[in-house]
Amino acid sequence: MENDENCDPRPNLHRTLSKTRSNPDAPQAKQRRLKRAPDSVSSVPTSSGMRNDEGVRGIPSTTTALPDLPYYVLFHMLSTSEIGGRDLACLESAGYAFRRAADQTPYRYRSIAEMAAYEQCQRRPWLKQLPEKVQLALFHRCNRSWKRVLAYIGAVGSSTNTDDRFSGGQVSSGQYHNVAVTAKGAVYTFGGTEEGCLGRGSVNGGGNMPRPVPALRRIRVLQVSAGQSHTVLATSSGELYTFGLNQFGCCGHGSLEKHLVHEPRLVTGMGGAKAARVSAGMAHTVVATDQGKLYTFGRGIFGRLGLGTEADEAFPQLVQDSDLDDEFVTQVSAGVSHTLIVTRAGNLFSCGYGLKGRLGHGGEVNELRPRLVAGLQEAGAHVMQASAGPEHSGAVTADGRVYTWGGGWCGCLGHVAEENELAPREVEGLGDVLAVQIKVGKRKTFVVSDVGKLWAFGWSALGSLGYGETGFDKVPHPTVAAALVGSNVVQVAAGLYHTLVVTRAGDSARVLSFGDNEKGQLGVASTQLPTSLAPWELEGLEMRG
Repeated sequence: MENDENCDPRPNLHRTLSKTRSNPDAPQAKQRRLKRAPDSVSSVPTSSGMRNDEGVRGIPSTTTALPDLPYYVLFHMLSTSEIGGRDLACLESAGYAFRRAADQTPYRYRSIAEMAAYEQCQRRPWLKQLPEKVQLALFHRCNRSWKRVLAYIGAVGSSTNTDDRFSGGQVSSGQYHNVAVTAKGAVYTFGGTEEGCLGRGSVNGGGNMPRPVPALRRIRVLQVSAGQSHTVLATSSGELYTFGLNQFGCCGHGSLEKHLVHEPRLVTGMGGAKAARVSAGMAHTVVATDQGKLYTFGRGIFGRLGLGTEADEAFPQLVQDSDLDDEFVTQVSAGVSHTLIVTRAGNLFSCGYGLKGRLGHGGEVNELRPRLVAGLQEAGAHVMQASAGPEHSGAVTADGRVYTWGGGWCGCLGHVAEENELAPREVEGLGDVLAVQIKVGKRKTFVVSDVGKLWAFGWSALGSLGYGETGFDKVPHPTVAAALVGSNVVQVAAGLYHTLVVTRAGDSARVLSFGDNEKGQLGVASTQLPTSLAPWELEGLEMRG
């Protein structure tokens, strides 16, 4: 909905509302009755187009006609509920009462629904921690609609698994195995049974189907990450567990010797620090604590641990004496040989192997300690999430823009040409798309948008891009994954040649898989399915359960 271009997009709603509420005898002009709407609150259609006998989400069922409600009561009901941006937009189109102009200065908004969305946005911690200029940039990219901003915040919560109101769980893919954590913290694994990467003990029968990890039945897990052959997870109490193939100390239990860790094992050595965000790479592990500190362990060659040396580490080591010392780490991503670190200030740091420009510093020099990716800062980009792959990297900003850099094989950077990019470059082919997640795989890239579309580009090996056909080998520019059109995608995970997505419909979330199934990594019952071009729904895995 359009707004007055000359008005402040952030009026003081509380002050104006409090004046109206505190004076019940105010002139009638200031407390105008709403015109009769065609229906009562309980019969307004939801965003799914279906009536809800319990009322619109977050509003109790009632038979009181909307015209009998004072403006400020209706506004309070909408602004203090859990109604999302899409539902508010639906209400606005469903009845005059919701789209009626507020009619009181200094409001620029043209509907009660828009004002309610604004109020909800201002209470969201994710938005509140952003600088005002970044908030305004997001507002403008959302077509100056707070309803769209509210929907975007919800989509970010779903993709990052960081907000219980929007969480549908999380999935992560290694080379041939996968791990999923539901919204209630239950952990499932499936795929290749080699190297103990399923965490079910030395016997991994039925590995190709999602099964719970027995050792974690009484532990609530918040975040998981599947590396090439090992897995790391963080619990609700901040404990850190790992399992799988320990090589170069990547499981963090004190041994550099190569051996299998068949079941989840507690990692000690962080001095009481609580794990909040985790990422497993090829042979190293990266952990961000709830206090914004960074720990790393595993293989250290090329400086991927950020400790100033190339030594391997069998126990977690605090990253210090670097540019990160004054930063608060919020997200991490471990690639095959390099590491990306995102901070609360919206800065991105990288360390490790510099070949093909995957670190984003304008050259190909290795970095032994985390170094600020200056090109993003100079572009005014406030990074909220990043992904490190085998040869290239990508990042999403808080206003939904996408940047890629590094090796350009098969057009995996989305710039049409296959040249390497030594510094971050915005993916112009995404246009006005508002991205909420990026996932970088082997010569391929996936982007999830706020409206549930999956964009993919790069190498379409074994159908892993989700186009549902084999008529092409590579896609050098962003294209919507045809096989998922009609699905509301909220999250994506990329293995070597297979892909998982989480889709959401109402309060349910499900997992779909496609691509290579050589070792059962698609999670389907049939072992005779070498490759699937069409998405398969995983049975027995209810992400909201």
